[in-house]
Parts: sequence; C-alpha cells; structure tokens
Amino acid sequence: MNPKTESAWVRDHEEKDETGSATLTFVGTAPVFGRENSGTINVSNVRQGDYFLITAPCGPLPAGADVDVSFSMGINGIGGAKKWICEYYDGKKWRAFGERAEFTMKRYSEANETWRVNTITLDKGLKSKKFYVRMRALESAPDPKVKVYLSKRPRCSMYLAVWPEGAVSTTRVLMIGNSFTFFSASYLALLEIAHSQGRRLDVGINIKGGYDFSKHLQLELTRAAIAEGGYEVALLQNNTTSASTYAVDTVKNAHILSESLEMAGRVRKYSPSCRLILERTWAWPRSDWEGYGSHEAFYADLAKGSRLLAAAMGADISPIADAFLQAYNAGIKLYWGDNFHQNRNGAYLKACVNYLFLFGEPFSEDVSDYGLDPEVARTCREIALKVVGLAGTESSL
Repeated sequence: MNPKTESAWVRDHEEKDETGSATLTFVGTAPVFGRENSGTINVSNVRQGDYFLITAPCGPLPAGADVDVSFSMGINGIGGAKKWICEYYDGKKWRAFGERAEFTMKRYSEANETWRVNTITLDKGLKSKKFYVRMRALESAPDPKVKVYLSKRPRCSMYLAVWPEGAVSTTRVLMIGNSFTFFSASYLALLEIAHSQGRRLDVGINIKGGYDFSKHLQLELTRAAIAEGGYEVALLQNNTTSASTYAVDTVKNAHILSESLEMAGRVRKYSPSCRLILERTWAWPRSDWEGYGSHEAFYADLAKGSRLLAAAMGADISPIADAFLQAYNAGIKLYWGDNFHQNRNGAYLKACVNYLFLFGEPFSEDVSDYGLDPEVARTCREIALKVVGLAGTESSL
C-alpha cells in the first residue's frame, strides 16, 4: 500500500480526534475503506442502514445539556447513497438529532460537501460515560463503487461539543459562504463562543469554496438551506473580491449588485424579518496584496464596495476586515501558509467580530478561546470589541 494513503482508517477502520479519546468508525455490511493523499477518508459499497459512528467520552450528561454536532460529507458520483439521517443514542434507543436530522448529499462537482450543524437539548439525563452519534444511510448506493467522503479540513469533517449547562437563549442563524467561512472552522468558533456565553445557535448552512452569491444561488443545497426559513439573522459571506471589484467600477460590475440583491431577496422571501449581515472579509498578503501593494489600499476598496452593496441590500456590515487590518498591524499571524485563508487565529478573530456584531454585548469571563494561546485570544477579543464599538464595556477578556 502507498504509505501516503495508509492510515488507521484503512488499516483499522478507525480515526481518533486530536486528544486521542474520541473515535470515528464506520459500521456496515461490507464497506470498503479508503483514504486520499489529501487525508480525506472515504467508504464505498454503502448499504441502507450502514453508518458512521462517533464515540466520545463525555458523559454522564444531565437533562438540559446541549450537544452540538457538525460534519461535512459528500459523494463522488450520482450513484451514491444520497439520503442520510443524524441520530444519537439516548441509552435505550437511537433518536433523531434535532428537527432537521435528515439530510441529502450531492455529488462533489455539483455541490461540494453537504454541511450540517445540529444542536439538541437533552430531555433526560444520560448515565453512560460515552456519548454516541451516528450518520446513517437511509438508502443503499445504486453504484457500490461510489465513495462517501468525509472532508479532512481543519476541525470540519466531524465535530462534537457538549455543554452541560445548556443555554439560556436560542438564535436561528443562516450561514452562506465559501472557504473564508469553513477554513479553520470559523463557523464552529462562532458556535463555541456563543455557547460559552449561554447562547445557542440554531444553524442552517451551506458552504462551497470559491463561490460568490451568483453561483450560490444556483446550488440546490444553498437554496434548500435558505428555504428552511425562520431565520432571525443571516451571515452572508460573498467572494471578498466581489466588494473590491464593485468598488473599482460600479457600472461595469453592476452584476455584482444584482446578485447581492437577489441573495437578499431570496433570504427575505423565506425569512421576512431576518436581519441581514454582510461579512466584510479581509485583505490578504498573497500576490502583493492582490496587486494593491499594501494592506491599507486593498482594504479601502473592500470597505467601499461592501458599504455600497450592504446599503442596497438593506444589510448591516460585520467589520471583519477592519479587525484583520488592526490584528495584522499588531503582529498577529492570521493567515494559513497560502497567505490567503484564515488560520485558527484568523478564524477566531472573525468569530469574535461576528458574535459581538450579532448580539451587541461584551464577552463574559467564561468566553471560549477556541484552543488558542490565551494572550493571542485576548488580543483578538480586544480588537473585536474595538472595531464593533464595544471597547471599554467588557466585563472580562
């Protein structure tokens, strides 16, 4: 076997989390296990009733505890098993993981991965020291050679978090974005921050790398996420350069405005009272600040374009790019090795800005630091408070 693809998944049919305590396995009749050179794991010959199983040593759990689970899955052909359900074991039987436990997968080339974020509140305590979640196939794959993939992105393929004290409030949030949302799992950082502050996010989501609003509106999974409706807030992340390109020439690039208005209109069709938040994402150092020559010059067009588009959409602007500019000048490393995508620091900074902008209240002393160095996390929170206009109001950082 090629040593680049050999892994515990292929050899032992098991993957462990970062701590080595939680495990991911696949239970099936005759599954075939595989792994890509990229690290993405897969299973083929999937039959009805087969399932991925997460086992986490996080019990016993009291009644009222919240449990978050998130995953991104996909299939590499139209003959794959498309219909699945997420379930948890309550000590006696398997139960649906929330009201939207069932989900549909599409072929990678059509819709990339299927992204899910589900949260439940336990209606009774669980005595077991382990908590079990599974993603179960509701149909067999017509073509047994088609693979089911689990994305091997940082903290994105499978995620499980338990909050024994639950939450005091729930906010229904829509998230539409691309790699500036999923890289380093910034959407999960927001989930963690919110839960650490006693707030539960009920999330509808679709993400595809490189996609702008125009392409998203053509995706069945994006349209389906929007059509779930009932959203109080929508975090809308367009291609960053859509804003800067529009700022350079609003006439030549009027299609960007039309696409933004179409996105806003579709969200409001299904969630009429939804607050729209346009994410002003960051400038990046790659290619000499994308040809602008400096962070400040690139940022200026991003700021101008997002301001014009948000005004037309009737949306607020989450000032993420403002925070990135300040953090970069403060010496915080924000970018992945490609000098483009966000690393964990950048993901946390984005999440801090979005959280503060969503709720308009400072952090409490129990705020999650997303596993960052405590001083880096503290600086990110200070910057986020400043750009959102809450500096000096925090109870603790």
